[in-house]
Amino acid sequence: MFSFLLGLVLSVQVFAGQNAEPDGVRVVGKGGGFAEMQVYAFDKNLPFLVRICHQRPESCGLSSKEQDILQVFVLRQYEVLNSVLTINPTCVAPYVHLGSALESSVDSCYLYENEQTEFGPVPKSLQEIGAAVILIRFVNILGVQANLEEIRVLANKLLRNLDVTSQSSVVEAGRQIYKLNLLSLQAGERRRSFLSFESVQSSVDLTKDLESSLNCAGLDLDWSLQEIRVENLGSDLGRVQGQIEWSCALPEGELQKYRATLVLDLMYQNETLDSVHFSTLGKERL
Repeated sequence: MFSFLLGLVLSVQVFAGQNAEPDGVRVVGKGGGFAEMQVYAFDKNLPFLVRICHQRPESCGLSSKEQDILQVFVLRQYEVLNSVLTINPTCVAPYVHLGSALESSVDSCYLYENEQTEFGPVPKSLQEIGAAVILIRFVNILGVQANLEEIRVLANKLLRNLDVTSQSSVVEAGRQIYKLNLLSLQAGERRRSFLSFESVQSSVDLTKDLESSLNCAGLDLDWSLQEIRVENLGSDLGRVQGQIEWSCALPEGELQKYRATLVLDLMYQNETLDSVHFSTLGKERL
């Protein structure tokens, strides 16, 4: 058994607009809801989506001009993608603000439907969120003189190659209700998965810590989580279990594949998430 303990300092809140790593605790309404997490997930994976159409333009139906645009993006992407895309809690039209990497942002209200649940507003589809991210990032690179309509058409072609799956599980802690959100993005053979824990007040991105528990030692990692089961053990403890499969890509191209039962022990203080303990049981090589 391999275990990993994540200590969450919930008093330290990461607000939108700061150039901090988009991991850890984020405040809902200030860059921390599930839709905001999807913005960061999509932004992080945009190069993989672009690469598919850049390498096989005929499969995406790209014109010669669109191929040229992708070529510019590929050459200059790291000039902007190392910066965190800003999410504004204040909703001021036009909601998607274009300019340089430092000037661009998207407003939280743009990311949600006008539908309320006990967890707040419902996120828009990832395709809609992804189209906004593509528009922002391509303008970052091409400049404000870029043809926005051409970028929107190109965004639709890129998004045709994206397969999105998501799953939410309800977790109760006394009177508090949380959601465990699993998001998976697949473009071609490349898949990236993200796990977050959300309440009405804040979201905790568990992805980096889950991946550390799989012990891939810095190698390229692909994982999927299925058959998620939730046990509500009281006001101070909850448990989530699921079947996880993952692969570590060795430099020479070989894949090391594994399967195990993933266990998340959720510890609360005053019905607020305090720490998460990861463990893998019955690990076997595939």
